[in-house]
Order: sequence, then C-alpha cells, then structure tokens
Amino acid sequence: MQIEDLGNTYIEKVETADNPGSILTKFYSELFDMPYDVRMIGQFNKLVKLYGRFTVFLSLMDMYEIPELNHQRIFSLITYLCKKRFNMENSASASDMQDVIKEHEKRIRENKKTKLEIRNPFDE
Repeated sequence: MQIEDLGNTYIEKVETADNPGSILTKFYSELFDMPYDVRMIGQFNKLVKLYGRFTVFLSLMDMYEIPELNHQRIFSLITYLCKKRFNMENSASASDMQDVIKEHEKRIRENKKTKLEIRNPFDE
C-alpha cells in the first residue's frame, strides 16, 4: 500500500475514533513496518491532548520522509515535529491577534476620552 492510500485510510479513522491513540499507533506500525506496541497508545494519546489528532497524524506523515530514522527514541522526534507544525499553524493567528489587540487598545483610549453621564435614579 502506498503512503497516500495509507494516509487517506487512516485520516478518516483518526477523525472519527474515540481513542485516536490506538489508531495512530496502528498507523505508525504500518507506516514504518514496526510491530504494534500497546505501550505507544498512551504516548500518542498525550500528544493528541497537547496538539490535536490531526497535528500528530500529519507529523507522522512528515516523519516518513526522514531517511534512516532511529525508532529507539521516536517520541522525542514526534514531539518536535508536532511542536514545529503547531507553531507554524498558529503563527499566522499571532499576527492577527496583534491587530485585534491594537483595535481594543484604541477603543479603550476612545472610551476614556468620553465622559460618562450617570443619571440619578431618584430624580424621576
């Protein structure tokens, strides 16, 4: 099975899975022809909680392109790729947030300039 077909098969499973860690473990084992290891499920679930299921899935796809991969300490590499992908996805939103912050600061300055008129409720 080619990587694209394998990716398309598992992306649908990851999207609807109640336990994405087990699906990601199966995907990892098939992608790299490694034996299925139940101990990896917990580690994948931790990564899913931190970065989201699709970020972890796409990081595994990125990892496939690395030549001569050492599988002894694989979760350090997966974590690095997840952080990298997560920061890339959220860096554009950080610049958008600067614009939102500037808008709010402008509104605050304008509101400070306007004088509030408080009516006495007992004057009626």
